[in-house]
Amino acid sequence: MTPLHRSLALAAALLLASTALAEPAGAAPPGPPAAAADTSVVLRPDGDIVREWTSGTSGPAWSALDDAVVQPASVSAADYIYAGGTGRRTEVTLATTSLTGGTASVAGWFYANTGAGTQLQVEIVTAGRTLASTTIPAGGGFTWRSVSATGIVQADLNDLRLRFTTAGGGDSNVRAAYAAATVTPGPTCTPAWGSFGPGAWPPACWRPFEASSPFNTPIPANPRPIGGSTQRSDAIKGRILGDISARDYPGHISADPRGVGGEPTYYAQPGDPSYVIDCLSYGGNCTIDGMSVRIPAQAAPEGGWSAAAGADRHLTVVDQSTGWSYDMWQVRGSGLPAPGGTLQISFGGRSRVVGECSPGVPADGTNCEPSGVGHGTAAHFAGLAGRVRAEELQAGRINHALNIVIDCDNGTFVYPARGKGQTCANTVDAPPMGALLQLDLTSQQIDALPVQPWKKVFLRAMAEYGMYFGDTGSQNLFAIEAESGNQYTAFGRPDPWLAYGQANWEPYTADGVTSYVAKLYNRPGDPDPTLDWTSAVWSHLRVLDPCVAQRTC
Repeated sequence: MTPLHRSLALAAALLLASTALAEPAGAAPPGPPAAAADTSVVLRPDGDIVREWTSGTSGPAWSALDDAVVQPASVSAADYIYAGGTGRRTEVTLATTSLTGGTASVAGWFYANTGAGTQLQVEIVTAGRTLASTTIPAGGGFTWRSVSATGIVQADLNDLRLRFTTAGGGDSNVRAAYAAATVTPGPTCTPAWGSFGPGAWPPACWRPFEASSPFNTPIPANPRPIGGSTQRSDAIKGRILGDISARDYPGHISADPRGVGGEPTYYAQPGDPSYVIDCLSYGGNCTIDGMSVRIPAQAAPEGGWSAAAGADRHLTVVDQSTGWSYDMWQVRGSGLPAPGGTLQISFGGRSRVVGECSPGVPADGTNCEPSGVGHGTAAHFAGLAGRVRAEELQAGRINHALNIVIDCDNGTFVYPARGKGQTCANTVDAPPMGALLQLDLTSQQIDALPVQPWKKVFLRAMAEYGMYFGDTGSQNLFAIEAESGNQYTAFGRPDPWLAYGQANWEPYTADGVTSYVAKLYNRPGDPDPTLDWTSAVWSHLRVLDPCVAQRTC
């Protein structure tokens, strides 16, 4: 899993901004609020699903409708969309916001008219479902109108859209539209951001990055296959399930009593010592070279300080006072230097975990790093992006996409990746770095599978949020990025990975050490140990178009 720092074009960031009512524009909270009171948020159009209303202001429909007004203010006639025909549909996506485990009531407001003989149907839709609908009769003059839906959960809000459809004629004009969301927070998610540390680990209900992150956005119904072609999707899937991998099953996730499996994450506190980062590989050209970074004195990299010098030795440190995470690859040495000393690494980078990269650009795990330099992974994803945590497994729910490793890529990358890794010797039908894979099974189909319950936790995440190809080097179908036990044992705390593994996974003894391995394929402990996972599960993988991750299709 080698990060590369080739020259690259900056992938267009997905600009999803939600503006809080009565708060200054650009205000960025440092993390998920723990407020008990309801709050109101304006969600403006930010993308087109379809524009069949071809008359009016040229360009995308959303940019004609996103006027910075709220009802009952007057609306300029300078930009608008006009139907020009009956049965025509225009559908725009809306920005999202964090519900902090709660729900929202949404009023979709629109400033429109209808001519004689033309009716206008306006719907709030999400994931292929209509949540609410209203019809404006013919002959309606210009005014603000609304359609409302209640009980909206985060997954629905992340895919919320307004749809406009004419009937009986084409004389309808919409000048502005937005959604006003009243958010009722759920139970407080504790411990809260800012207080994470030894014994106060991030809870399962917490997610890094903003709600608009592609890693935090559920996949909509009927997503577009890559290139708009199911044949193309099937061909790439065939390579992944076939000769790209040396083994016909996913890589194991392991729990080792030495706490050396996975990639550790540490949450620095103000009193922790600082170290100056020195990047040694690829000309030392990495974004964190020369930076002073606070790291807990007990921290150890992936595999521990005794790991082989050529091993990955990943280490992620999160500074809660600034909101930045620092992702390091091949941390060198046999321990941290004296406080204030130099910590040598092969390569690394940083990304914001909460807030905004820059005004109006929410941190999403892919978009805060400057262009033209490397990161801790080949795709230039933040280390926490898609990384599975022990607290999530204990809770039985992974509310984000997974970050996976495949042996090689086709020499290109697609959104949300901004870099590529090891190129396959034969690139025909190999996946591009950043590819989004989804398990095309319903929750009911997953529930009915004769496999152990812990396996369904991973399968549900693959189906609901998908998996992003983020690095190269796995000899299996794919490997799943996860945290490690040594981020707990380094502080003398119990290892939750080991406890979970002992309760759910298979023991494996080598060199006198018994570890526990998670195997996502048929095993004796399953209700049906003869289940053919290739046909029952992995044959349902599909590769989606980058526009699904961008929320533009």
